[in-house]
Amino acid sequence: VVDMNKKAKLSHGDSHYGVSNYCPYEGWEVQGWPELTKLRGNVIVKDGELVAKPGTGRYVPRSLE
Repeated sequence: VVDMNKKAKLSHGDSHYGVSNYCPYEGWEVQGWPELTKLRGNVIVKDGELVAKPGTGRYVPRSLE
């Protein structure tokens, strides 16, 4: 669910979750921000807070080719 009126500034560690130690869009201001993220019927992120329990995700194997 996205609030298209909400503005946000992207910043590593503050605006999103991930294992990377950088954000290629650092400092960009965007309009439209997710309020709720669901995965297979389970709420993962709500109001900017990670609420999923560890182990909710699945590993997706891929090749380098």
